[in-house]
Amino acid sequence: MPNMTEPRRHALGKRLLELRKARDLTIREASAKIKVSERTWRAWERNEFAPSEAHLVLIELLEAGKL
Repeated sequence: MPNMTEPRRHALGKRLLELRKARDLTIREASAKIKVSERTWRAWERNEFAPSEAHLVLIELLEAGKL
């Protein structure tokens, strides 16, 4: 798990929720696009833990509309 400060981690959870809503994706759809479980995506949105560096790259691709 990447070492993230609490404000940065909180911002990431909010960013993931906003990304999913902007793309009109369910948790199931968003998690499938980057090949993680629904539980993992939900935990990221709730700031329970942070995505790995590899998953952050996939999230950036999703944001860019490339996934």
